[in-house]
This record gives sequence, C-alpha cells and structure tokens, in this order.
Amino acid sequence: MNSAMEKPFVPVCIQGFCQGCQLLGNLGANEVLRLGDVQDVLSRDPCHVCRLVYTVMQNYRLNRAHQSGGDDSHELLTMAVHGELSTARRHGHGCICGRIFRLGAGPAKSPRSVATIRTSSQAPDDDGKSSDDAAVSVSTLTSWLQHCEAEHDHCKAQLSAVATLLPRLLVIDVKEMRLAEVSTPRYFALSYVWGPAKVFMTMRSEFPSLCEPGALAQLGNKLPLLLQDAILLVQRLGERYLWVDSLCIIQDATESKQDLIGKMDLIYANAVCTIISHGSVDASSPIPGVRAGTRRPIQVATSELGPGDGVRLIASPSHYPACPLVYDTRGWTYQEQLVSRRRLIMGADQAFFSCCSQRGGELSEDPLTCTGTAAEPSSIRLLNQEGECISMLWNLDPDAVGATDLQRSRNAILKLGSADAQLGTQQEVNELIYTFTSTVTHYSSRRLSFASDILNAFAGVMASIERSYGLAPRSSIYGLLGKYVHYNLHWTAKTPLRRLGWPSWSWVGWESQVHWLGRDNIQALQLKIRAIHFLWQGALRTIPPLGSALSAVSTDDEEPAPDVFPRESQPALLDLSHRAPLLAFWATVSRPGSLHVCPHPIRQTKIRIYASPNYVGVCGHLYEEFDWALPQRPTAEVFARFRLVYLSYSSRRCVFHVYDDSKSCRSCNVMVIETREGEELKESGCLYAERVAFGEVCGSYWDVTETGREFVVLA
Repeated sequence: MNSAMEKPFVPVCIQGFCQGCQLLGNLGANEVLRLGDVQDVLSRDPCHVCRLVYTVMQNYRLNRAHQSGGDDSHELLTMAVHGELSTARRHGHGCICGRIFRLGAGPAKSPRSVATIRTSSQAPDDDGKSSDDAAVSVSTLTSWLQHCEAEHDHCKAQLSAVATLLPRLLVIDVKEMRLAEVSTPRYFALSYVWGPAKVFMTMRSEFPSLCEPGALAQLGNKLPLLLQDAILLVQRLGERYLWVDSLCIIQDATESKQDLIGKMDLIYANAVCTIISHGSVDASSPIPGVRAGTRRPIQVATSELGPGDGVRLIASPSHYPACPLVYDTRGWTYQEQLVSRRRLIMGADQAFFSCCSQRGGELSEDPLTCTGTAAEPSSIRLLNQEGECISMLWNLDPDAVGATDLQRSRNAILKLGSADAQLGTQQEVNELIYTFTSTVTHYSSRRLSFASDILNAFAGVMASIERSYGLAPRSSIYGLLGKYVHYNLHWTAKTPLRRLGWPSWSWVGWESQVHWLGRDNIQALQLKIRAIHFLWQGALRTIPPLGSALSAVSTDDEEPAPDVFPRESQPALLDLSHRAPLLAFWATVSRPGSLHVCPHPIRQTKIRIYASPNYVGVCGHLYEEFDWALPQRPTAEVFARFRLVYLSYSSRRCVFHVYDDSKSCRSCNVMVIETREGEELKESGCLYAERVAFGEVCGSYWDVTETGREFVVLA
C-alpha cells in the first residue's frame, strides 16, 4: 500500500527542473521539447533549465542588437539532443549528465541554433567566461596526432605515395634554430595569413647565415610573432622540423621559387601535420593557445543544479563568433588546408583536429572542462544515438565552414595516384570534373592581395588533380584542364567583373566566384565544338575533340565542322599571341542582329535574349547579372555588339518551356562574346572577341536563328 503511494524516481540532476524539462533525460534522437516563448520560460523561473534559457536568450538578443529584424520575443524555443559525451547514466534512468542539447529558436522543424546546453563539474569564472584561458594542452594535441598515426591506414598510405616525389626540402630546424636542407624529413607545415604585417623572408644574400646554428633565435622580433609561436609549438610537441613559406622558400630565387609553388600540394601533403592558425588575423598575431592569455574565452551562462553535487548546467554559443574568419577568405590558405593530410586547427578559443580518415571536428578541445592531463586529455568525442562519432559542434568546426562538399573534394584530390593512371571509365571522368569544378568554385570565392597570384595560389591543387587522375604534368591551360577544356568552357561568373591582364575565356580572368553548368551530370551536355587551339607566345597547341569512348560528352555529327586550323591566319594569330594567350575553335555563331541581348525592361540587372528588338520574343537569358553598380556594366551600344557562340546543348527543356508539354525544346548553351573593334582579322576569316558571359537559348528559337560557321579567336 505504501509502495503504491511512493513518488516516481527523479534523478538528482533534474530535481530542480519543471515538469516539462524533466523529460530531457529521455528525449529521443528525433524528438523536440517545446519550451514555449521567452515569457513562458520566464514564468517557470525556479526551473534550472528555464532560468538558463532565459539568460541565454537575453544575451543572444544583445549580441544581435545590431541586426535588423522584427520582434522575436514570441518565437518558439525548443530543445533537442545534439550528442552524447557518454552513454552512461550517472544518476540512473532519466539522467541528463553526459548529454548535450541544442537550444533552437523559430519553427520547430527548422529552428536556428542559439546555444548548446550540457552539464559540467567545472565552473566558469565570475565574469561568465570559460575558466581556463591557459595555453592549449600539449598532451591533448599529441594524443590526437598519435591516434591518427597509429590507427589511420588511409593517412599513412598517402604519405608513402608522395614521399618519393619530394626527396629533399629546406625546413626550419627548431632544435638548432636554423634553416637546414634535409632528405625526406619528418616535418610540420604552417598555414597562416600574411596580411599587412611585415614578414621576414629568406633572400639569397641572407640564406648562408640563416643556416648557421642559432641564426633564427638571433633574429628576435624580426621574426613575426605567429612564426615564433609556430616554432615554440613544434618544440613542445617534441618534433624537430617545421616548414614555413616565408623562410623555407628563397624569395628572390625566381626559378626555385616557382618550382616550389608548383609543389605546394606535395609540401603540405607530405607534412606529418599542418598547423592552421585559423584564429589569427595576420602574421603579427599570436597563434591562439600556444601561450597563455592568447585565446578569447567563450562566453557562457550557468545554472547550478543542486547543493553539494557540484554539477552545473552550462550554455555556450552554437556558432564560432570569436574567430575573425580572415583565414577562410584568403586564396593561398585554401590549397594549404585542402591538400593537408592532417590538420591541427588553432581557433580563436578552441583547438580542433581533423584528418583524411575522419570528419573535421571529431576531435576538439572541451573549452569548458579543459583539464589537459596526460591520463585524461581534454578532448571530447560526441556520439549520436547509434553510437557513431560525430562533430562536437559542426558549425563550430572551422575546417567545415562554408564548404558543403569539401570532404568529397579532399578525398578525391588526395588520392595522389601514380603518374601512369588512366581515366578509363565515364565514372572516373565524372569524378575528375566534379573534383576540379568543386575546388575552383570554392577557391574563386576567396580574395588575393595580388591579382598576379591567381594561378600560383591554385598551382598545388592543379598539380594534385593532374597527378591523381593521370593527366600530364602542367597540362592545364590557364586554370582549365587541358584535355577537357571543351567542357571547362561551360562556367558562369557570379559577378561579371574582369581581372585585367588575364584571358577572358578562363575563370582566372574574372574577379568572381564561378560555377559550372551541369557539373553533376556532364552526360547531359552534347558538345558542338571540336578541336580547340591554344596560342601563346608564338606557340600553337591543339587539343583534339573528346574521343568516342567518352560518348556522354562527345560532339554529335549532325553538323560536320572543319576543325583544321586556318593556315592563312596562323602567322597573324601567332604574332598576336605574344601579347595575350588566345583560344581558338570553329563554332556556330549568331549573325549580327539575329538575336538581341539587352537588359530586362523592369529587372535591369537580369539580361535577356530576344528574337526581335523592342523586347519581343524572349528566347534566352544570361546567367550573370549585370548590376548597375558594376564598373564595367555594358552600355546599350556594347550590348548590341554581343554575339552568341553555340558550345553545347542539353536535352532538358529550356527554362522558357519548362511547363509547356506541347513542345520538346532543348536548351542551347551559348558563350556570349563581344567582338573586338578593328581587330576581327576579317581578311583571314577570324572572329576576334572576348568572352563576356554565359547563357541559355531555347532550342526552337536557335534552330530558326540566322547563324554561320566562324573561326572564333578569344583573347
């Protein structure tokens, strides 16, 4: 009788929770606990969770005060399971210890992440910051590295694949504090942002003295703080050699410098680990965590669960706001991060480790319980409901920020296959095209201090792609795959802004992020151009049509086209190629006045293609948008000079007949060119022009458009 009157068991860790929040301990993987809005949460103030949630939302609003938006006080607040540090229930059934919850605001099905909440036995400081702003635990970093070297066969295999390609390397000997050329060394590499800071560089005149023992120590503050921290970190890790670009490349030795720039993929892939100074603004900044006081503490909110137990609820932001994110915007750092086998990422307030055998962020410091002992390294491994390891906070991991297919690209590009590998199947060709286009899309979104670096900062990635897929070394043509340049011409620029001094027909000639048409399904493209000729500095190179073995991207034979280089124009074009790299091919081109390219009458950043003047008969569009603020926005007279070059067609229905089942209209993919006045080489039958944009024309309209076969020469 008395047992029937007993109250249900409530774990000690949730005894101060309201009735709703007591369900958190048994919340399933796909379940959501609805907390109501902020006022509902405030009304349950004695509840430890609700009190903490209210504090978090107040801080969240303060942090977003500069952003415009409506009143969010009535938004639905929800809690969901983010992961588990341990599946053990410390206080029995319904215990929340070891679980991490995600606090969301907004629609229950797709809330925006506000904070993560979990229990901890270590209290933050009185100012609400994480309790440890000391240097990163070396034992933690060592344990991550040792685990990968011992357990990950994939990472070890990649080392053996590239070691023979880089027999000797100039490195920093951190033990003797000098430069040393070593055969097949075990070394770390550094990836960082130079920025506006003054960086000490190795020159030929200083090189002999820098090879003397103690030479680097004598430089003192001439060596940027970031490089000093990198040397110190490698010393603490018990390693001897470090590679840093500013010191290990003799900057005024032009030939050897260019050779090393082309081997950047080998240098970073061959390194035991790359230290990524992700939380540093420039070379004058410290590497966060190497020295005490150099990390920005994470702002947290806490609520004590019960007297005597010492357990608290701790909430920390769900994003990575403390990091300046400068690293993620720079062009040079992209290939360094991409081709590295192992990456030790020193964030502004937290360290991460990732490698080619695991997803980025699986290993990271616990910023709230940073013990750092050798017996119990201060790292956490989150588990999902199936017991699989997941990232602590996926959006906290800078290795994954803004790169939805980064891991797929990295796995493909780091195959580092043998030089005699061949692309034998369509699937392999598809993988190559995807890898190439994906990396260019990510890289082209980044910034460079000098426009002249656009190819150099990508040279390592291109070399990796060529080697991984058995292509001839340095066979690329201004950032395009030489063998597949026919397809590589199908790119569009987000902003049609020219990078002067570079060819218009390649993405390197545009200051914009670029995307490729149909990169996931190149079989849908039927090419209409055959042989392509590349002319540069008086030399001619011909790329033959794609063979019949690659029928999915081969040209059709409906319109036989001459692909022989017009010999009568060869002398003039070779002479012209001394001034600019040229790309030439036979193509079907719209006649002047047959189609009209002009802005939409209302949405004038959108460019439409009309069959008749005065906005009559819209039959196509350009993918690029020509904003009014664009310095190079074409005038009406320039638009009138645009002509369309027929590159390929797709069997998919064109955008203007996508809902019209009565017509079977293919899409014609066209390159938009602007003729060069006075330089069309009419006497030799060449159409001299520059690429302007990329567009689509309805196939039914193109069939009745007045066109002609012309030898197009692009500058």
